Amino acid sequence: MAVQSFGSGLKSHVHFHILVSDGVYFPDGNYFALGFWDQPALLSELRHSILKSLVARNCLQPETAKLLESWPLDRSGFSAFVGDPISQPADRPRLQRVLNYILRRL
Repeated sequence: MAVQSFGSGLKSHVHFHILVSDGVYFPDGNYFALGFWDQPALLSELRHSILKSLVARNCLQPETAKLLESWPLDRSGFSAFVGDPISQPADRPRLQRVLNYILRRL
């Protein structure tokens, strides 16, 4: 995960870039896939968790959080991208591009 404090035009826009594995490698080299990510369900859960956390920290009123959760996901201000899996070592260049993006190394 990398915290980003700006968006295009260097305007303040705090957000996170997170790379998440869709499986687990074991010490013996075996890999266990956790399954396909459901993007809408993931996005809904992220929004709920973030708003709940902001309310718990007294950074957001419960009524405001409830209003924000009532908005359609595609207009909520929250986003999550679920791309095709990246396999090693064949997709090493693709993995490098994703990591460079996350860390803002162009």
